[in-house]
Amino acid sequence: MMKVLLPFFLAAGMFCGLAIAQETLPQTIPPDLASPQLDPDEVYSDVIVIPFETLNPPAKQEVETIVNETAAGDLKKMQGIIGETRQAVITLASIGLDPSQVVAAGVTEDGVLTLVVQQMA
Repeated sequence: MMKVLLPFFLAAGMFCGLAIAQETLPQTIPPDLASPQLDPDEVYSDVIVIPFETLNPPAKQEVETIVNETAAGDLKKMQGIIGETRQAVITLASIGLDPSQVVAAGVTEDGVLTLVVQQMA
């Protein structure tokens, strides 16, 4: 399962250390960050939601490339795990979103879950 979700973890892991809040946009992509596997039963220290549309151009391109190279079934699996993660569901619902809008996810070593979302038109 980790192999299937690894592109999502790597993409989102790059933004975890930089995204303090939704209004804070990453300006650069740091080198590789360790990204533990998502666990629906995990209690995360924080959940950060980053709208895909607000990423700076290099970060947006990196996430877009990974998403385009990922099979639809793999994306659905990742969204299913997010949907089973209580903190993620509550955080997404609080801003009017749901797990189907998550295009990338990752967890930092200090337990911060970062979700990159894309609102569909």
